[in-house]
Amino acid sequence: MQRVEQEDIIINTYPLNYSPRFAIVMPVHNEEDSIESIVMDFYNELQRRNDILFEIILAEDGSTDRTKEIIIELSKKIPLKAILSYKKKGYAGGIKSGLNLVSAPYVLITDSDGQHKPEDFWRLKNKFEELGYPENYVISGSRIRRADHLHRRIMSKVFQTLNKIVFDLPNLNDITSAFKLMSTHTAKRIASECKYMKESFWTEFTIRCIYNKITIVEVPVSHVKRLKGDTVVYKKSKIPKIVKDQIIALIKLKRELSNKSFLLALLETKSLQRLLRFMLVGASGAILILLLTWIGVEIINLHYLLSAAIAIESSIFWSFFLNDKITFKDIKTDLKLSRRLLKYHIVALSGLGINLSILYILTSNGIFYLISEGIAILIAFIFNFVASKRWVWK
Repeated sequence: MQRVEQEDIIINTYPLNYSPRFAIVMPVHNEEDSIESIVMDFYNELQRRNDILFEIILAEDGSTDRTKEIIIELSKKIPLKAILSYKKKGYAGGIKSGLNLVSAPYVLITDSDGQHKPEDFWRLKNKFEELGYPENYVISGSRIRRADHLHRRIMSKVFQTLNKIVFDLPNLNDITSAFKLMSTHTAKRIASECKYMKESFWTEFTIRCIYNKITIVEVPVSHVKRLKGDTVVYKKSKIPKIVKDQIIALIKLKRELSNKSFLLALLETKSLQRLLRFMLVGASGAILILLLTWIGVEIINLHYLLSAAIAIESSIFWSFFLNDKITFKDIKTDLKLSRRLLKYHIVALSGLGINLSILYILTSNGIFYLISEGIAILIAFIFNFVASKRWVWK
């Protein structure tokens, strides 16, 4: 046992000539009830393969319970490395401290709450092996079904969507997954750059990977409820502060990566430009409906409902071809033009139905009809855009 700084203690019970191929790094804070069983589960699972040399590294981060004592006792039972800190560094600081102890060329970083299964390590390893262990890849465990509280899942989904838009991220399913395998060099390099999103370290890690031309490959993994206790970060009482901190961190990160003001950088994102193009196409479609309805009634002498129906159908064709050639032109799809047109018809008519339904419901409940229609237009627009992007031009 060796003191590195006044506040940190390093434990290393591996032989001096030990050369592991993989490291398992776990940031740990106040896990006295479960840390031993979680570490032993990983140790026993990896011990099954005699051809795999590994090291387990625990980055204890200022725990106020008996976690430190348990880790010390555990180090007498099995070989492991640990850094025990009496000053809390935070989740990101714990990961960085743990990475400093890694001697293996490849590292799996995972939480110490027991929500990930040790056997899923082999899934990530097999994928990494198929790719040839490249430096510019991160193999990320995409949780098949998150076993967190509903409010945490909602918050995570909202922030993931927001970050995907702001940073033009690829279509990843789970950017906040805390179960990632990569080269140690890549882990240290990207982790050292992360400094803003303290409550969402893996979001910033993923964003910086994308900006550093590192490919994220997702592999489905299981996710279960915490073995013991509950997270203290996402308590409902802390939600307002978390939301504020996340937004501030997002703005700072965007400024740094773009080297521009936040608003200017935001206007240059592909996602926002696509949204603006979709709005302009929609506005042109609305103008076309008014124009054709007027022509049908005033010039051709059609009944106004028939004229409006023809105008709406014409605007659907108009909007589809503009969106196909302008808004979603960069999205590659195997769907034939006729299939996309059919799907777009369904989306457009569904949006119309949503608009009229919300208008009726809100107005029937005493809301002024123009306000009701404004809300209905906004909701129908969001539906049309999301459905078009994810279903028509998927």
